[in-house]
Amino acid sequence: VTIHTIDKCKKCGEILKKSEEIEYEHRQVFDIPEIKIEVTEHRAEIKKCPCCGEVNKADFPPEVINIVQYGGRIKSLIVYLMYYQLLPYKRTHQAIHDIVNHSLCEGSLFNTNKSCYEKLKELLEEIKNEIIKSSVVNFDETGMNINGKKSWLHVASTPKLTYYRYHKKRGKEAMDEINILPQFTGIAIHDF
Repeated sequence: VTIHTIDKCKKCGEILKKSEEIEYEHRQVFDIPEIKIEVTEHRAEIKKCPCCGEVNKADFPPEVINIVQYGGRIKSLIVYLMYYQLLPYKRTHQAIHDIVNHSLCEGSLFNTNKSCYEKLKELLEEIKNEIIKSSVVNFDETGMNINGKKSWLHVASTPKLTYYRYHKKRGKEAMDEINILPQFTGIAIHDF
C-alpha cells in the first residue's frame, strides 16, 4: 500500500499536514515484481567432536550437489521456454538474458534439458504404457528440420495423454523403434 499525501488545500492553500484524513480513494495496480538472479550460498558446518575428536560435516540439501549451480526456478523457466514456448537455444539464451539480465551458456541449457528428461523418464514410460493399453489412440507424425536435415516428430495420443518421440525416419522402422504401435491392440486413428 502506497499512501499519497495531500499537504495543502487545493482551494485556499491551508496547510493540511496536521489534519487527519477522512477517508481514502483507492486505485490498484497489478504488476510483477522485478525479476533478477538471486544467489544463495549454502554453507555446511564442520565441527570437531570434543569427546572423540571425530570431524563432522553437516549435509547439504539433496538438490545442492555442485559448488556452483542453477536452482529449480530458473531451470523451470528454461524448460518452459524451450518446450512449451518452443524457443530454440539461442532465443532461450536471449530471453533469459532479457528477463533476468544473466547470461547462461548453451551447455547449461542443454544440461537443464537433459536433467529434466532424466527426471521425467519414468513418467514417460508410464504415459507410453497407458497409451498402449488404451482402446483408441491417434497416431501421427510431422516433418521437421534438425540441423538442416529432414526428421520426424511422431505422436501417439488419447484425449488425456500425449507421447512425442523424434526419429530420423517416418515409417515402420520408426514406429517399431518407438514401440507403441507394435504392442497396441485397440483402434488406431491416423489422418490418412
